[in-house]
Amino acid sequence: MKLYPYQQDAARWLYSRYRAALWSGVGSGKTSVLLHMAYRRLCRLYVRSVLVIAPLAVAKNVWELQAQEWPELANLTFSKILGTPKQRLAAMRRNVDIYVVNYEVLHWLVQNWPEDWPVDMVILDESPRIGVHNSVRFNGTKTHKKENDDGTYTKIPPTPGLRHIIGKIPYVYLLSGTPLPNGYPKIWSQIYLLDQGARLGKNITAFRRKFMYQYGRESYQWRMETGAEEEIKKRLQDLCYTVPDSVVARYLPKLSVQDIWVTLPRKVRCIYDAMEGDFFAEVNGTEITAVNAGAKSSKLHQIVQGAVYDENKKIIPVHDEKLDVLDDLVASLEGYNVLIVYEFKHDLERLLAWQKAPVLNNKLSEKKFNKLVAEWNAKKHPKMYVHPQSVGHGLNIQFGGHHIIMFGLTWDLEYYIQIIGRLCRNKQAATTVFLHRILARDTIDVLIREVLRGKEITQDGFKRAFLKYKKKRTLAA
Repeated sequence: MKLYPYQQDAARWLYSRYRAALWSGVGSGKTSVLLHMAYRRLCRLYVRSVLVIAPLAVAKNVWELQAQEWPELANLTFSKILGTPKQRLAAMRRNVDIYVVNYEVLHWLVQNWPEDWPVDMVILDESPRIGVHNSVRFNGTKTHKKENDDGTYTKIPPTPGLRHIIGKIPYVYLLSGTPLPNGYPKIWSQIYLLDQGARLGKNITAFRRKFMYQYGRESYQWRMETGAEEEIKKRLQDLCYTVPDSVVARYLPKLSVQDIWVTLPRKVRCIYDAMEGDFFAEVNGTEITAVNAGAKSSKLHQIVQGAVYDENKKIIPVHDEKLDVLDDLVASLEGYNVLIVYEFKHDLERLLAWQKAPVLNNKLSEKKFNKLVAEWNAKKHPKMYVHPQSVGHGLNIQFGGHHIIMFGLTWDLEYYIQIIGRLCRNKQAATTVFLHRILARDTIDVLIREVLRGKEITQDGFKRAFLKYKKKRTLAA
């Protein structure tokens, strides 16, 4: 097996730099690129060991398995810093080539590893997960007081975050197919890990003063200044590498999107309109109230899906329109395996009541998770339920089918793109992957679809900027 030509180009570019970002589409083989580069540095003794920081499902199930697919990488040794604190400490003490940890325990790792980390290279897989500037995993914690049982207070000293450690690491690389899942505000913390503020400012205040302005009644919200996005792209051009989507597309199946529309019954439309206009609706004798605009948005989304939570988290059924469409759709796809994506927990409960099928999520043990993935890839399950937040990154489940049904849309572009990328990726046997989205007319579903499209346009423009720079350098050479 060999890396594709575009992967080889990316590996060479990254290898020539101590710190850089690889922005490449979902399913383009970013993990294989970094594994080969890490292997090369390990063999040449440039690094003692490597730390990979990744989403939980990816940390559990992707990096080590991916290495085993390549004969030249099969001898790499791994230690997964996961599980209970005792298990994590044991994993940290092993002498291996590559340590893997998930973002949720990153702050714990910073506190428990020696100040002189035993790694010389850090890879942040799906780097937007590092969070915003004040997240604990990025910034640590400030000095604060903890109340004791007797009413007195104990002063808790500050703890460091990754930003305080990363400057000591010689090699740092960011990976993502969706570097701007929700716009530009999160980009500062990602880039800081590469250059410690040289390009976008030493802190978030400097970044905002340079590129943003405040608006709103209380001036709590921020927007990008005119021309700021272009200036950011220009400053990052020597730090980021993008593989053109058109190049990756040669090696991937086509994606065909089909929107299937349902019309809410008159009674349900009245409930929806009442919630939209008055922040209040009565559903089957139960009063449903939204305390603010954010809560109203969530309630509207739930109503469209077919059920809604009351103030006690009890599920109140509303309608079965989407379930009826799903039933017809699955029947029409008989003979093809389908991945069914749900949004709310009550979606899953209703789906399981409709038809039993396995659920792939992070609640499964590593052994059961890998077993279910293997069974799906062997086409032993005609249906499988997934939530995009649980299995949206890095998993190779493209062997089990080529039909995705979105029973509900997510607001988050990153999760949306990543879940599609579980089937629409390298080694997919089908020439076309079909995405079926079940949407309700004249509802919040339409808004979510448009918001996702707007975010996608912003992100595509961000990645294209580095392609222009790459072409200029090639011509200059």
